[in-house]
Amino acid sequence: MPARRGRHVVLLINLTWLGLAALGCLGGTAIAQGPYLHGTAIDVRMLTWDGFWYQGIAQHGYSWNPASGETLGQHQNVAFFPLYALVDWAAMKLAGSARPIVDILPGLGFGLCANAAFYRLAQKFTPRPGFATACFAFWPASCFNAMAYPTGLINLCVIMTLLNHTQNRTWRAAFWCGIGTAAAPTNVFVAAAIGLDATRDWWRSGRNLKTLPRLIAFGLLSLSGLLIFMAYQAVQFGDPLAFVAAQNGFTHSVPVLQHVLLVFDPLWYEIPPQFAWTTIQNAIHHRLLTTPAGREVACAAFQLVLDLLVLSVWISLLAIAWRRHHLGTIALAGWFVTLGYIWFMATTDKGLVNGIRMLYPAIGAFLVLGRLHIRPALGAALLTLLSTLAVVETALVAAGYTVI
Repeated sequence: MPARRGRHVVLLINLTWLGLAALGCLGGTAIAQGPYLHGTAIDVRMLTWDGFWYQGIAQHGYSWNPASGETLGQHQNVAFFPLYALVDWAAMKLAGSARPIVDILPGLGFGLCANAAFYRLAQKFTPRPGFATACFAFWPASCFNAMAYPTGLINLCVIMTLLNHTQNRTWRAAFWCGIGTAAAPTNVFVAAAIGLDATRDWWRSGRNLKTLPRLIAFGLLSLSGLLIFMAYQAVQFGDPLAFVAAQNGFTHSVPVLQHVLLVFDPLWYEIPPQFAWTTIQNAIHHRLLTTPAGREVACAAFQLVLDLLVLSVWISLLAIAWRRHHLGTIALAGWFVTLGYIWFMATTDKGLVNGIRMLYPAIGAFLVLGRLHIRPALGAALLTLLSTLAVVETALVAAGYTVI
């Protein structure tokens, strides 16, 4: 009976999320258009930003020109990890079509599977797995599951890695983690967490040199997707780190010391609210919202403030996970994902963007929500807020605004 009830809960959550996504898509056709609207069909509207890159890799493969690829503004597709593009390629072959819906459907499927996998993990660690799973499924970044992004795939690999790790299924955990490292650098931070945990166990068990090869094999398997991608680049382009060099085309790098200071500079984190206040003033006094470009500015302000709020809440929840609930490796993986976001995105020239998406795999925060003694009314309010934000984000994408 409990297993059947769990399946019913997951089914209800998944159907509700699909309904929220559909409502967001419908809302996007009703609100004022943004500057990046590129079609009329809903699947054409939702395939955008990184989705185009994965579609292009699936259709044409990777390319790399080191002469220009390291120049800011010269974007090249080797910067994107290969697993979702491979899935995309397989879906196109099976469907015999390159319609955007073919690119989008795998992401939807992975998102639904990630919700189901999270419920299994939440059953093990929270007294309210349904509530925690609903928070996870209705998270605002769930819109990316409908945008041909690998968001659901990343989350699924993270969850299966940590679920198997907590069940002492060491090699299964490394296997899932290895798959994830072919999908995104996010999973490399999770590999660091389970690798650190395995190293600690080896150290405490006497540092037996006979078991060291096993530890090394565990580490290699947990990074296997990334290592295979690097081997491909070495053969194809003569540079196993071409994907790292390609990041220079997207983000301006700063000296390490300056970067460290920026991480701890409170003035840096004041930029989003200042920008939002200026945007509000311009909307009131200068008719900012009357043009697509002006509305895009307002959307950017909204995204930045939301990302800053999420980062603040996530740090608080992960601190609770570490100190009060002793979630161990799950909390450690969440911290690594969060710190990776701060270093590689939030304190670069990109600013505090992508927070709702890149912090999504820090699933320890969602587990804390399922362990806190939240009153039913407050819990309902939280789910309503998350659902509303999920609909809004999906609507903004469908209407042609920047949600990356």
